[in-house]
Amino acid sequence: MDTPIHNSTIGERVNTPDIGAGSRSQSAVWLHRITAWVILGATVILAHGWSLHDGLGLDDHWHYRTFRESGWSLPELLDATTIRSKDLYELWWQDRPVQFQYSRPLSVALMKVVYAVTGGSVFAQHVVNLSLHWIGAILVSALCFRMTRHRFWAIAGGILFIVYPLSVNAVAWLAAQNMILQTVLLLGAMLAYANASNLDLSVSASTSLIKASPTHRGWLALAVTLWIGALFSRENAIVLPAILVAMDVAFGGWKFAWSRRVAYVIFAVIGIAFLIWRLGYFYEPMPDVYVRKSTEPGFFLWCIAKLLHFVCSAVWVAPMTVGPTGRFNPFTEAPIDIALMLAIVTVVATTYFIIARRARGFWIWPLWILLTMAPMIPVLATPHSGYICGVAIAIGLVLGPASAYQRKSRRVYIATTTLAMVAIAISVGMLKVNRLLWKGLLYGEHFVATSLRSQPLPQSTTDVYFINLPFAAVYAKEHVVAANGFDHDTLKCHVLTFAPDLPRMSQPSSIVQLDAHRFSLTVDSQPYFSRLLGRFLIDGFREGGQLITGDKLSGDGYDVKVARATEEGVYQLIFAFDKPLADPTRAYFVSSEECGAMQIRFLESVDEASALAALPETPDSLDVIHAAASDIVRGDLKSADVLFAATDSPLKAIKLAATTQIKNIIQPLATATASSTIHAFDDFKISEKEVQELRKWWHDSIDANTIAQVFDRRIELLEIRHRRDELKRGRKLISRFIQCDLYLTGTPFPGPRVKPRSASSLD
Repeated sequence: MDTPIHNSTIGERVNTPDIGAGSRSQSAVWLHRITAWVILGATVILAHGWSLHDGLGLDDHWHYRTFRESGWSLPELLDATTIRSKDLYELWWQDRPVQFQYSRPLSVALMKVVYAVTGGSVFAQHVVNLSLHWIGAILVSALCFRMTRHRFWAIAGGILFIVYPLSVNAVAWLAAQNMILQTVLLLGAMLAYANASNLDLSVSASTSLIKASPTHRGWLALAVTLWIGALFSRENAIVLPAILVAMDVAFGGWKFAWSRRVAYVIFAVIGIAFLIWRLGYFYEPMPDVYVRKSTEPGFFLWCIAKLLHFVCSAVWVAPMTVGPTGRFNPFTEAPIDIALMLAIVTVVATTYFIIARRARGFWIWPLWILLTMAPMIPVLATPHSGYICGVAIAIGLVLGPASAYQRKSRRVYIATTTLAMVAIAISVGMLKVNRLLWKGLLYGEHFVATSLRSQPLPQSTTDVYFINLPFAAVYAKEHVVAANGFDHDTLKCHVLTFAPDLPRMSQPSSIVQLDAHRFSLTVDSQPYFSRLLGRFLIDGFREGGQLITGDKLSGDGYDVKVARATEEGVYQLIFAFDKPLADPTRAYFVSSEECGAMQIRFLESVDEASALAALPETPDSLDVIHAAASDIVRGDLKSADVLFAATDSPLKAIKLAATTQIKNIIQPLATATASSTIHAFDDFKISEKEVQELRKWWHDSIDANTIAQVFDRRIELLEIRHRRDELKRGRKLISRFIQCDLYLTGTPFPGPRVKPRSASSLD
């Protein structure tokens, strides 16, 4: 497509020369390029190489299942990223269908090709993620070089992009590959468009010298093709045309931009067509809380707070996770947080303006952050969403020193260089922190998966029930199916309760069998269906609002009664099943701090409890106590009675040793099985009555397999728990210095609101 305007070179291309290009051979230029690529590749390995062994996590399991079961047609590629809750679990409180529908067929096709070629190798998928990140860094470096004409700052820009803290989740999480692929395609489209439009991207050149040049059709076609690929990798690529217009204005001027109006029309037609298809023909509303609806009160102010949070997290060392928009009205509920974020953004923006204002097009990169984040405003903030902001941060940070170098301003150059180096150092440090937080989430799933894989189920199992399942392990069904060879479609999995805390069940709960068909489930601290996760589970899946005392609902083959609830959440539930709890076709798993998923043994009848034999003689030496403790850990059930008998010893040393061993061995098993006897450990003393309760529970509910689940891989499980709790420890450390929603250290987020009901709705 030609335009009537010509530049001062009468139609010749404005090439981007290398430093000293007049005397250097083409081979020397390529040597410099290859050297830069090697440096950037090594940096990628150093910064993100550990993700090669992360395996599958969260939505990765869904994608791998669809790869196994679906074909290569466009509808199947589109459907691969549509997650339906009914295909995972039956949820007794859910009364409306829920699904997450995305339009990402190109990224799915790439993952599926790798899956097919490598035989499903997860390692290979991670290699692709790192490779894409490396290519993105090369393209960022190329942009930096075309702007600065400085090889050092071009490489520095690529390194900044690699170590950008919010890149951790995107690079390590296979399901976020769409974000990396989209960014690479957008960068390629920008460079292709710069060639098509004959733009001189030098930040120090004068726009007055640019008079005209024909648009190169081949490069424009490539730019459009790459952009379409980006659109079908992730939807917020829709903003690219606005960035391209900004480039034409910044590096060519308004008249130059007007000369490119035909290209803009092409982009506009494609963009509008995509939006019509995506919002009109391929759109399914996502659940509340995950996506905030525009009809909700205070939506406009909430959007302002959300965009402020996105921008603040992009330019500051803060995780792009939930933030103050986890609240209904952040301006009234967390005004100090809003003020803090506004102050941070103002200071950073002012500093950037001061150091980069002399560079042509410096304003494009703040615009990049605003535009790429804008389409995601209604969606719950997640760390990988900020990956694309790394482009703007990397380029923005090198513009100051690079332009100062060209202006030969020594003081400014030293100051801006120092700032850029400090930014790299901080990014590397925060990269490590974000890596620990990401691994904490993965280990929350791994803790549950480890337990599920070590407890084989009979092939006659038809239903699996999860109690206190951490939401981080929401794909626990995939682990059950893989470990036992079940058919995914025929095995029914039910979640009776999710843990109130995202990565773990951090508090004890108690299960009491009421009869052959019923049991009660009680938690004393943070209730079920509380805070932000509770709001998502209720507002996103249920029309009726928060559960209240007396509610009666029905699941698939069982009924549920809410026995005790407050405005904070639900404390006690009673489940009544159509089949006996001890039915061999059903399996019940409970999650706790001690075991990711412990299978619960129910009695055929509460009257079937075995008669307790007389306690052995009270031991008279500490050696007997220690030997009994060791025997219990090895699976000897009878040795527990030695400890119980020793609690009645007249010798304080014997009694103290027995009580200590009971707390070290019996208490973890009580926690792991959600036994109501857990309250016997509320203080250090254990009464005679509590000893009898513990003995009854021990002989009715504990077997060698139960002991093995907690103690056989004790060291391994402790290591997993330690890594999982990086999330908890990180927030605790940060809370010593600052308490705000920006770092998820503020006051708890509000839970679901109780909706008014008529008296008849409670029946």
